Amino acid sequence: MQTAWLETDEKLLIFATEDINDDSIFGSALTRLIYGVSTAFGEERLRYLRKRILTTGRMTLWEKNLIKVCAKRASTVSEFRPDQFHESKHIDIGTTINTDTNALRRQDLIGARLLEAPALDILRLIANEESLTAQNEKLKQHQRSRPISAIICDDNDTVLAIAVNTNASCQMRHAEVNLFLQLRSQGIKKLPAGSKIYTSLKPCRMCAALIREYASDLGQGNVRVVALEDDLGPMGRHRLLDGMLQIQG
Repeated sequence: MQTAWLETDEKLLIFATEDINDDSIFGSALTRLIYGVSTAFGEERLRYLRKRILTTGRMTLWEKNLIKVCAKRASTVSEFRPDQFHESKHIDIGTTINTDTNALRRQDLIGARLLEAPALDILRLIANEESLTAQNEKLKQHQRSRPISAIICDDNDTVLAIAVNTNASCQMRHAEVNLFLQLRSQGIKKLPAGSKIYTSLKPCRMCAALIREYASDLGQGNVRVVALEDDLGPMGRHRLLDGMLQIQG
């Protein structure tokens, strides 16, 4: 069984094991560790996740890029030996990552047919609504999630999921992650050929890796990703979606 862990300066050994009941990428030990630390430790999470994370087993493309976005560094080792940390307090932080109901938008469109142009219009509308909500609620900057939205449709243009970014509560909760968690709740573990993903911003490297993992059984060009804007930030400078991605702006 895969295990991932880190040790803090306060002598906390924080660890997580893979979820044997969740064979999606969200059930991995490393994913559950980062999510657990991100949601359980408040401001301390930023300091803890700068520590080196150790994990048994080979890291997937998703896990490598999850580390780059939400943590700092990770290494693989052959085994987890908690007896080596006899002076530390052991905390099993492994947490099941469920769909964030706060991220759901336009559920009336689930199951409807949506072509590219109206899909992009809806992304613009949702992003504007998110910005207005933050302003009306007078949220401080650190309480605001960046107004990013995403939609996924199958090969028949049928809407499977719609979500927004909720990373103010957890940095892993990008719009695309929330989107794919909805797919997992529907029992969809791989993207069907011909799927389309519409986003208001180019997916970061973590979300790009997530898309690649879900499309790993498909040939090049069998999934389209259409983004309204390019992301010029450090996490947007990648070519993981070459052959899939189209920037509209």
